[in-house]
Amino acid sequence: MSQTSNAAERLKNLEQCALLLQLTMPSVIDNDDNAVNQAYGAWPDRLYVIDTDGSVAFKTAPGPAGFKTPDLAAWLRNNVR
Repeated sequence: MSQTSNAAERLKNLEQCALLLQLTMPSVIDNDDNAVNQAYGAWPDRLYVIDTDGSVAFKTAPGPAGFKTPDLAAWLRNNVR
């Protein structure tokens, strides 16, 4: 996967990542305006859980090597009701 400059490229990378990591959770990408990156500092790549108030509730180590999906799954099991 490479650095992207638009939503179409990001979607392609997300699809590859989801397939490789066997992700079944909802995932999102940033729009061309990079609003999410500016709001949450989404670099380097990480997996984030955003709370209902818009704050970061959980984040993984930098990815893709830091994408510890079992840690994320455990956090979700323990914190999402």
